[in-house]
Amino acid sequence: MGVRRMRPLHLTMSAFGCYAGECSLDFTLLGEQGLYLITGETGAGKTTIFDAITFALYGEASGEYRKPDMLRSKYAAPERETFVELTFAYRGKAYTVRRSPEYGRPKQRGEGTTRRAADAVLTYPDGRVTAKPRDVNAAVVDIMGITRAQFVQIAMIAQGDFLRLLLAKTEERQDILRRIFDTRLYQEFQERLKREARTLKDRCDELTRSIGQYKNGIVYDDNRPPAPLPDAELLQWLAERNAADETSLRENNRAAGDVAKRLEALNQALGKAQQEQRARAALEAAQAALPEQRGRRAQALALLEQEQARQPEREALQRSMLQLEAVLPKIEQLRQLRAQLLGAQERYRRSSGAAAQAREEYERLYKAYLDAQAGILARGLVSGEPCPVCGAAEHPRPAVLRGEAPDRAALRQAKATAAQMDKEAREASGSAAALLGQVRAGEAELTGQPPEEASAALREQRRRKAAMDQALKDAQAALERVNTQLAGTQSQIAALQAQLEGARPADAAALREEMAACQAGQTRLKKQGEDIAHRLRSNVAVCRNIGAAAAQLAGVEENLRWLAPLSDTANGDLRGKERVKLETYVQMAHFDRILARANTRLMVMTGARYELKRRDGGSRQSQSGLDLDVADHYNGTQRDVRTLSGGESFMASLSLALGLSDEIQSYAGGIRLDAMFVDEGFGSLDETTLSQAVRALLGVAESRRLVGIISHVGELKERIGRQIVVTKDRAGGSRAEIRI
Repeated sequence: MGVRRMRPLHLTMSAFGCYAGECSLDFTLLGEQGLYLITGETGAGKTTIFDAITFALYGEASGEYRKPDMLRSKYAAPERETFVELTFAYRGKAYTVRRSPEYGRPKQRGEGTTRRAADAVLTYPDGRVTAKPRDVNAAVVDIMGITRAQFVQIAMIAQGDFLRLLLAKTEERQDILRRIFDTRLYQEFQERLKREARTLKDRCDELTRSIGQYKNGIVYDDNRPPAPLPDAELLQWLAERNAADETSLRENNRAAGDVAKRLEALNQALGKAQQEQRARAALEAAQAALPEQRGRRAQALALLEQEQARQPEREALQRSMLQLEAVLPKIEQLRQLRAQLLGAQERYRRSSGAAAQAREEYERLYKAYLDAQAGILARGLVSGEPCPVCGAAEHPRPAVLRGEAPDRAALRQAKATAAQMDKEAREASGSAAALLGQVRAGEAELTGQPPEEASAALREQRRRKAAMDQALKDAQAALERVNTQLAGTQSQIAALQAQLEGARPADAAALREEMAACQAGQTRLKKQGEDIAHRLRSNVAVCRNIGAAAAQLAGVEENLRWLAPLSDTANGDLRGKERVKLETYVQMAHFDRILARANTRLMVMTGARYELKRRDGGSRQSQSGLDLDVADHYNGTQRDVRTLSGGESFMASLSLALGLSDEIQSYAGGIRLDAMFVDEGFGSLDETTLSQAVRALLGVAESRRLVGIISHVGELKERIGRQIVVTKDRAGGSRAEIRI
């Protein structure tokens, strides 16, 4: 398949990071290999160039703390669009990706901001286009074969990050290499082995405890084993005891059945004897009650005859009641007539008074009418004309017409009203007179007993008649009851005599004594059977449970015998061995290849003095395998890398970073980036060390690789002619240009 090369060709940044305007960089001007310098003041935006390349490819900056929504330049004009456009070569063909982050900018009109969504477009060499950020991300990974994390680790050598890798402990270096080479699968495998081994061990302990608990559940009789037995022998002993208990239980059940049958026979015999005894007692009681019942029958018969003899008295009362009942309606009718008479008399008094008032009113109005006639004539007199009454032509004192005088219509109405009132009074008088005649006629017809006395007499006669009737019924009922009781007693005596005919008295006391003995035996056999059955059930369950648990325990122990050593091996827990986990072992293989690649640079940088070596024979008490030493070939010693000076540590970490970059590219399937960046760290080097570091980087660049050094160290400006110069503008923001 060959090596897959990738190289940036052209980069344009607009309103991105420190760059307020639009800035374009043509990387083809820097050549195809060698070193170039990215220089400028601190904070001018040197590393932003690498951020822009990373963002264009993957939609994220190179740093972990620079999120896409933080990438718009704070110095950019509101109308300036934020985007990055990168053209890169891959396998000799040019691809172009243009990407914008999500950001907000002030509205052109009014207040507030307008949000612009993230956007991305990838143009293939043949003109095909892929849009939308997610689709472009997937396409870039598919084209290049590496993720953003791998790209950043390969293309950016950040001295601070790799100094941490150089000086890290085994546990810290494990985390770094796990993220880089994705060895979590091995970690998960070894942890899964440990979990499964622990689960099996816990299951063994649980089954062992269960077997112990089952043993504690054994129910013993007087026959106990002489000493604690192994599980297999204990199960055999229990099986024998269970067989013996089964035999004992069958014999006990047979004996209990025999006792139950005898008890049933005794119970029947005792019941028959008790029944006969109760029958004799009942016969004696019935025979003793017979004379007393006959005497009560004679008394009831005499009482009934006495009540029947009062029949003439009942009939006389009945006739008297009928007579009184015939008079009472007339008495009630007379009472109603009297009430009506009172009402009629009251109406007459009211109508007579009203008629008198109406006559008086008419007479008053008539007089007033006559008196008003002179005034009416006077009102028509004319001076000089004769009076129709006296004939005089002069009228010195004419009569005056008063305002309250009635007219002729009112007088006629008053007269009609008075006539109507007189008529109503006459009618009321006639009605009262008629009712008075009816009352007097009724009173004449009812001479003799007053109405109130007649009603009281009728009530008393009804009471006496009801009492006499009830006494007769009570006497009849009493005789019927006595007859029924007497007949029942006679019938009972006959039945009991028939039942006891030929029966001989039984010895109930002897029967009870034998029954008590049988019941005691039955209780003893029941308790004995329950004890045997309980012991048998419990011990059968114990045998079954111990057998099942022992079988499971054997299987679990067999699995644990081969899984526990495998888990100990994978987790570095073998006794007496170096404590190296499976994941660490895989990481050691990667680390050895990284060190081999790193040492080719470190030997050049240090004049063949220093060589990085993984420490062999780690601790048997703690995890090891990734500890790092440095071999000093000048004095033949090997010591911890933390003893290196600052400049030596920089060269060692730079070598380690370059070796890691090569290993990642190889691990990613032959990916090769023909452009990489080295960020800072050169300020701590002396003249000699700086020259060695530059010489090592030239060695990296000789294989058609373009290496950009991000630094503001003045000596590098003099040594490296090709430069990208980043300058801060006074108005805010930065700009960059390539100088050859």
